[in-house]
Amino acid sequence: MKSILLIGLGRFGRHIAMKLDELHHHVMAVDKEDTRVDAVLPFVTNAQIGDATNEDFLSSLGVGNFDVCIVAIGDNFQNSLEVTSLLKELGAKMVVSRAARDVHAKFLLRNGADEIVYPERQLADWVAIRYSADHIFDYIELDEEHAIFEISIPGEWIGKTIGQLDIRKKYNVNIMALKTNDIMNLKISSDTQLLKDSTMLVLGETKHFVLLIVVLAAFIYGYFLMEKLDKFLKENQSQKLISDSKLRIGFETPAIIDSIADLLEQFSSEYPNYELNLFYGSVSEIINLILALS
Repeated sequence: MKSILLIGLGRFGRHIAMKLDELHHHVMAVDKEDTRVDAVLPFVTNAQIGDATNEDFLSSLGVGNFDVCIVAIGDNFQNSLEVTSLLKELGAKMVVSRAARDVHAKFLLRNGADEIVYPERQLADWVAIRYSADHIFDYIELDEEHAIFEISIPGEWIGKTIGQLDIRKKYNVNIMALKTNDIMNLKISSDTQLLKDSTMLVLGETKHFVLLIVVLAAFIYGYFLMEKLDKFLKENQSQKLISDSKLRIGFETPAIIDSIADLLEQFSSEYPNYELNLFYGSVSEIINLILALS
């Protein structure tokens, strides 16, 4: 349990107060508007109405007695900067300040902030990643290179153990937990079996998730691709527009080819007169390869 001084009780500050209350921390909340202070009273230990840019008022709060001081002011950067500087001058142990832009962060760090938070940017990153990929259900950035993703389990992995799939070696990520019906299983070993309707919490370098997400998407993409090819061949064969031939398909990553290997084999068995040539590389490399073989 920590003692926390929270300055600025707008929407961001109010939500911080509510969460700190859930975590059972002692919170002193401060804002110059009485309506904002009244709104957080059920969630904080103490509250004061006052101007935190006033050194005498801030000093009277006993800044040095708090484990953390959070400056959540978002509507006035000058006030945020002044409060941050005053807190450090008055002996604050840890000052965490809110920033909206990189230039704000630089000034805040130079004037007393120990840590910076970007609520809008961090939420924007989460929304962009969460809703731009069908297989990602949650995302937590740990630093610029590492993150935790909650992702769906590919169809061909269901029923297999983590040891059989050798996920850590192949994709350089670690499965931290499995979640089924909102129940978290943290007891993960090489013998843990991946079940249908579960999701995985996976830790690793962000760049390695690109390959893993490609594999997750490959099954849907593979079925779509095979369905389109099947429809195209049937329609054109019935109209005698094409005869036995070669089909050349390019992929930008070999992971997709590996992931839909069974589908490709099934397609070849249904159309034995077609030679299926697969390529991977950049778009320009694929085009050059196909043209060279034409």
